[in-house]
Amino acid sequence: MREQQQSQATQPWLVHSLPVNALNFCAFSLLFLDDQTSPDQQKAASDAQPPGRAALFAVPNALDSGAIDLFHLPRETRLCTIPAGTAAQTGMVMAVALFYSSSRELHVAAAYEDGQVMVFARRGAQDVSGNASFWKWEKVYVARPHSQPALSIDVFPAGGYFVSSSADALLVRHPVPGFGETTTLKTVDTKHSGQQGLRIRSDGRVFATAGWDSRIRVYSCKTMRELAVLKWHKEGCYAVAFADVVGSDVSGGTATTTKGDGEFSLATVQRQRNQKVQKTHWLAAGSKDGKISLWDIY
Repeated sequence: MREQQQSQATQPWLVHSLPVNALNFCAFSLLFLDDQTSPDQQKAASDAQPPGRAALFAVPNALDSGAIDLFHLPRETRLCTIPAGTAAQTGMVMAVALFYSSSRELHVAAAYEDGQVMVFARRGAQDVSGNASFWKWEKVYVARPHSQPALSIDVFPAGGYFVSSSADALLVRHPVPGFGETTTLKTVDTKHSGQQGLRIRSDGRVFATAGWDSRIRVYSCKTMRELAVLKWHKEGCYAVAFADVVGSDVSGGTATTTKGDGEFSLATVQRQRNQKVQKTHWLAAGSKDGKISLWDIY
């Protein structure tokens, strides 16, 4: 009976498919594009590509594992390649993040196998309808704070800095030049090696890491101080994610019930419960033990 119900369930459908370099440890980064084109450009773009919200995603290059490829969706084409440079052998790209500056310039942050982290900036107007192979990328930040391969990075929601973790015990907060921020490079030795899957919460107050020692750790973005250690998994953890808090207006019926002298709306109670759930910064963690844990903190 259960197998019959599973077969009757709605199956997911394939929307996009692209061959990319899978011989690495780097997850892709996705960024939806701003719609800043003119009506004529929009018409030309709509004629040249299938419908769907435009986005860029970044992955390691197939031939040079130290370079980064940028692909466009829904066109399913590669726009350009960002080389790490020939000054040093960086090794493989271990983590990548796409983000905008306050002036809406495209930035790419990347972490590498040799412990380096870099930030590249795309200068000029954004126009993905043209030949993006001629895009000029400027390397605006380079640092090598880690003695072991960098494992993960994440960018502060406002874009002023990003945080990196590594196979060593260091957590490092890096400034992003050009954002008008006063943030300086700050390194913290956590005494716990192998923290990855780093994610900053959408309100920019805390970030979390997944530890090879099966612990999920929560830190303050401002002080980099450890705030909580979550213990439940039996094997190493490799991924964490925060829920984005979004507003919603849940409407329903107006059935009521009475209790004593007061009147309570069942729809109101349900609405309040739904709003509480949607306004909670849930923290999910995935482990090698095959389990996913869900936490409600702060």
